[in-house]
Amino acid sequence: NLDYEGLDYDETIVALNQPIEWPWRTAARSRAAAGRIEAAEARFRADSLQLVFETRRTYLDAWAMEERSQGLERAAAVVRDAVHASRLRLADGDISDYDTRRLALEQVRLEQLLSVSELDRSAARRRLAALIFPDGPYNGAIAVGPPGDVPPAAVPGDVQLALARNPELAAAESRLVAADEAASAAGMSWIPPLTLTVGYKDQSDGFTGPVLGASLPLPLFDRKGGENQAAEARLLAATAEITLRRRQVENELQRSMERYESALARLQRLGVGVLAEAAALLETAGLAYREGEFTLLQLIDAAEAFQRSRFALIDLRAEAWVAYFDLERALGGSPLYTTDEMEARDEHE
Repeated sequence: NLDYEGLDYDETIVALNQPIEWPWRTAARSRAAAGRIEAAEARFRADSLQLVFETRRTYLDAWAMEERSQGLERAAAVVRDAVHASRLRLADGDISDYDTRRLALEQVRLEQLLSVSELDRSAARRRLAALIFPDGPYNGAIAVGPPGDVPPAAVPGDVQLALARNPELAAAESRLVAADEAASAAGMSWIPPLTLTVGYKDQSDGFTGPVLGASLPLPLFDRKGGENQAAEARLLAATAEITLRRRQVENELQRSMERYESALARLQRLGVGVLAEAAALLETAGLAYREGEFTLLQLIDAAEAFQRSRFALIDLRAEAWVAYFDLERALGGSPLYTTDEMEARDEHE
């Protein structure tokens, strides 16, 4: 509203300003966002793969605790019978009081080991239940055993397959795409967006009508140099991460392969039959001691041999299966090869 020497003049303008992004910069930002989404999805797959492995390892730990407790219970039962028989033999004068007391001490030792093992078994069951039934009111879950006595013998350590299927590497590659597109968008950020103006104007002299305008700010002082440098730094970091991830995949695959082959070879050398032999030895020693054919030391030796061999076999079986599942994880998941991958590999060979 203007007032000059008696002349009164006013005008009213209602306008809407809308900045218009340049399409090439919008496209770069869109591709950067898509890359970040793909990276998040790959990261989710990596977390899922790790969770599957942790669940399998916890399951095998729970199974090992079950087997340990059962083995200790079996050994303790044999010693309990032997203690009862020793008291009868002591009354008949067949053995000394020392042998009876020594055998009672062995029973106490086994009972203590059994009590600790049962506590470990309960804790392992709860850990397994927490992974299998996270929302359920379960106090524990029982593991019945691994898929087989011995894991598969022939597992290829294919580096290219591991690189192609590794979700961590896929996430890093998606982050590289996002960083590259973000750097491209940042490189164009010094070009200001075009601002369009649309409105309506009403003047006191009777002139009215639409108003159209356009403006393009000039970046005289702010050329977004810091933003460009930050985007370039993120791009360099994403590029370096790709190289690091590739080396990690290769090293992890080599480590998993060596660990698996070592555990499998040791398990095959030991053989599952050694447990049956140790169990038969323990039963024979218990019966022979009750009949007076075995000495106290022979019975205790048989019980310790059974315990050591059972624990060794249980631990080795669990280790071999954990190593097998760890190799699956290093190769990008289970099954080790899909049908399409097998056909592609056969055609390549």
